[in-house]
Amino acid sequence: MSLRAFTMPKWGIEMAEGVLTDWTIAEGDGFTKGQVLASVETDKIVNDIEAEFDAVCLRRLAEVGDSHPVGALLAVMGEAGTPAADIDAFIAAFVPADAPDALEAEGDNEAGQPEAGPEPAPAADYEINTDLPISPAARETAAAGNADLSGISGSGQGGRILKQDVEQLLRGGGAPAAGEPVDVSVIGFTDLGSQPAATPVARQFAASHGVALQGVSGSGRDGRIRLRDIQPHGVPAEEAGIEPFDAVRARIASRLTAAARDIPHFYLDTEARVDALLSLRKDLNQDGEVKISVNDFIVKAVADTLMEHPNININVLDEGLRRWSAANVGIAVARDDGLVAPVIAGANAMSLAEISTESRRLATGARDNNLQHEDFANGTFTVSNLGMYGITRFTAIINPPQGAILSVGTAVRRPVEADGGVAFGDFLTVTLGCDHRAIDGAMGAAFLADLRVRLEQPESLLAGMES
Repeated sequence: MSLRAFTMPKWGIEMAEGVLTDWTIAEGDGFTKGQVLASVETDKIVNDIEAEFDAVCLRRLAEVGDSHPVGALLAVMGEAGTPAADIDAFIAAFVPADAPDALEAEGDNEAGQPEAGPEPAPAADYEINTDLPISPAARETAAAGNADLSGISGSGQGGRILKQDVEQLLRGGGAPAAGEPVDVSVIGFTDLGSQPAATPVARQFAASHGVALQGVSGSGRDGRIRLRDIQPHGVPAEEAGIEPFDAVRARIASRLTAAARDIPHFYLDTEARVDALLSLRKDLNQDGEVKISVNDFIVKAVADTLMEHPNININVLDEGLRRWSAANVGIAVARDDGLVAPVIAGANAMSLAEISTESRRLATGARDNNLQHEDFANGTFTVSNLGMYGITRFTAIINPPQGAILSVGTAVRRPVEADGGVAFGDFLTVTLGCDHRAIDGAMGAAFLADLRVRLEQPESLLAGMES
């Protein structure tokens, strides 16, 4: 068996990086096809990575709690007894790629060797002063701190220097002597042996904010405490100041910053009179088993309108536009750690009842953090509704690579002229945010005009509903 790369998976075209949250195998462990090897957290989900073949874990390169881009090398797999020099050469020649799967089915090129590429170089003013093998994370940490590694003894397999070894050195703990255990405690804890299992990020946060881990219920594998489990316990008042982003919030912030910076947004809004929609919804909910929300009507109206406006039902990629034959409508869901938008796939082919059922499944799964990456894949448009908070109008940031997003406010009742007199009507403001690289004003306006008609004539949305 040739050496094979175990890489950061790419779950959907929007994923750019992930955080390794758990290893279930150690170096030297054998595994079989279908066995869970590791867990990865993105800004949307936590998912397990399963093996696609039988092999042995020869070298682990990524450490729990570290963030890595899609395609980054996390481990090297192969046959037991593979010489260390061969593994080192494979790592040095590895070229990261946006691999669709974590375990590449073919790790070599046609010549039987991995494609050559330079190993990431350390800082220009830093020189590795050790003959021992060193992990990439340890190399980066040492370079950042200009650490003197002479005399250090790594705690990894075969004396390999790990990130924790360098961190101890930089904290003033000195280089660990050969054969001595390495102190991996986080500053602020004196007895990690009595602490519950927790991720490094969670331990660091707990140590710096004085949060005790005892009694905290962990949401990770086997009850492992994660950062999100600690944060609800609060920060002591005397230390309340700048609270660092957790891993999920940091990735969401990065994506939104990039979207706001790189996408030329423009916005169009219109008002739809929704008296008939609200009345129809009331009638349906009195007679039907499935309760329909206003947002379900909006998703259905959006999906049907996208079918008439394929120039809005798109993804905007660096290389051009991707057009879709189905309307895969994302619904924005607020969680404690940020906003996510699971996708109702093929919403144009669904009835209102089916959209309602799927919407509730996705919203509940998103809040409980138990959706799969397929639930976020291939979105073509997003609906963001803040009407339930009394917001009348707002503008949302486009969720790349989608080309547009609809912001929905609450229905407002106000007087209107009617037959020479005054009547009252319910009016809903919807705002369309467009990517001007692919959608111009006339295209967006035409979409909104047809959407308004559907919202004002909701009987057209009843296809597939039982009479």
